[in-house]
Amino acid sequence: MTERGPQGDVDELRERAEDRAGRSDLPESLEPLTPAAGRQVLHELRVHQIELEMQNEELRRAQGALEDARSRYFDLYDLAPVGYVTLSPQGLILEANLTAADLFGVARSALVKQPLTRFITPEDQDVYFLYRRRGLSSCELRVSTMAPAGGGSTPGQAIAATWVRLLAKDGVDVDGAAIQRMVLVDISERKRAEEALRLSEIRHRARLAQAERLATMGTIAAGVAHEINNPLAHVLYNVESLAQDIPRIADVARRCGRAILQELGDSTFLKVAGDNVGMLQSTVLDDVIDRAREALSSVQRIRALSRELGNFSRVDQSERASVDVNRTIEAAINMAIGEVKYRARLVKSFGALPLVRASEGRLSQLFLNLLLNATQAIGEGDVDRQRITITSWAEATDVFVEVKDTGRGIAAADLPRIFDPFFTTKAAAGGAGLGLAICSSIVAELKGDLRAESEPGQGARFTVRLPIDAAAAGEQRPDPDALIVPEPVPRGRILAVDDEWGIRETVKRLLGADHDVVVVASGEEARALLEVDQAFDVILCDLMMPRVTGMELHQWLAQRSPALARQMVFVTGGAFTPRASEYLKSAGIPVVEKPFDAHRLRQLVSRLVAMTVVN
Repeated sequence: MTERGPQGDVDELRERAEDRAGRSDLPESLEPLTPAAGRQVLHELRVHQIELEMQNEELRRAQGALEDARSRYFDLYDLAPVGYVTLSPQGLILEANLTAADLFGVARSALVKQPLTRFITPEDQDVYFLYRRRGLSSCELRVSTMAPAGGGSTPGQAIAATWVRLLAKDGVDVDGAAIQRMVLVDISERKRAEEALRLSEIRHRARLAQAERLATMGTIAAGVAHEINNPLAHVLYNVESLAQDIPRIADVARRCGRAILQELGDSTFLKVAGDNVGMLQSTVLDDVIDRAREALSSVQRIRALSRELGNFSRVDQSERASVDVNRTIEAAINMAIGEVKYRARLVKSFGALPLVRASEGRLSQLFLNLLLNATQAIGEGDVDRQRITITSWAEATDVFVEVKDTGRGIAAADLPRIFDPFFTTKAAAGGAGLGLAICSSIVAELKGDLRAESEPGQGARFTVRLPIDAAAAGEQRPDPDALIVPEPVPRGRILAVDDEWGIRETVKRLLGADHDVVVVASGEEARALLEVDQAFDVILCDLMMPRVTGMELHQWLAQRSPALARQMVFVTGGAFTPRASEYLKSAGIPVVEKPFDAHRLRQLVSRLVAMTVVN
């Protein structure tokens, strides 16, 4: 038996009623009926009436079911979670459900006879026509939502775009005309998730690329620092010693000049001094002293920059320690001052800060990027009016650093995006848009936060919050210059191992007055010497040397004479390789960085000699 819907039931009942209405069981003649026959006729009429009433009731129920089914169909059609559209062969909309009307932002009645292409974004029109031409089963494109009348936008103007998956099926209408039925499935959430994943992958690739660049730059910086520090150590010692000796020589020259004048008179003084008598004038001697001190100041500045270059070379390393934030800010200033001084005056206001747990190199990079960002926001030519202010302070469990500039500021629309990778408001040659993204990443690694405030034309303020290193909060910071050295200092025997002639000469001059110093030019020479002579109190050894490094010499000595290996001090100009960094942490050997401080080196060596004598 075939199943029939409500409409079939109604049709059958209607046929049965019409058939019943056409029948008549009354006799053909109009002769009077007997009472019995009349009662029979009345009975049959009542039966017919009851049957008609039952059929009418059944018809009404069938019609109600039909209307209910029709209502459910239209509810399911109109309120479906997908858009339904019926198109003519010319691509005009013949019918659409409410979801499609909402998707397009147009009343359903107004959609009729509108071309579907009107609602497809211009950049996806080619996708749609290719889809129609090739008869594809589905495609993904964007459709536009139009502005309604009475809104803030122009009516009919596209105000949003929604990603949809388009599925189509050819068919015919009730009259047999060709039509095409389309389903529009909103896939915006999926597209947003895909875009978020794509951006995450871009950020990840950017971080990897940045890490690779930093590693390369760090290696180059370490190599440059190493090559600078070796001769710089020799130059620094010579300039430092000259700056100390010249005032004494000038004083002796003055006293000798006065004595000659008093004892032998002007003529003898002029005869002894000859053509260079002017060199003994007090103003000339003072000028020589000033030049020596200025040279020393400049060389010390070069040393500071070289050390910061060494710190920068280690920004890719993740080791953390207790770090003085103010010191890392000073390091960043030393690196950026060449850019800053031509654009603005730098104002510093540092508070007393507890230590934070961080990588010193990474923190220096953070503040360097913020300084350069502030500098690039200020135009050239008005140094006296422009300011970059750096302020540091502590509150409760956090350290704060504020970098404020008087530059052009940041537009309100750009402010939420300034920490996104590759976003930049600078010209094409002004930057890659990674500086602030790196700053945000560094601060996030340290469990802090970075906030930006700005108004166009009013400059910008960046505030860094970093948690205090709770483990080091109650510790007293050791003074590196407060080394306990017994008096009198015992004379020791020192072995200096370095492949740089200038370093060997510097060590001999620095320590030769108080100790017996033996110098060798390589790890091989040191090993050969120590094979036959281990009577040394201290070994000063360059960490990075060709062929036999300081690490290899220490390992060899640790096997031969562990006590003497403990008296070894590494002297390094940088170029920390990962292996060297790990070795220094595991070996626990003192390290003196080139160019070294003469006073501290003497103090360290004397202390180690004293410890050897006591033991």
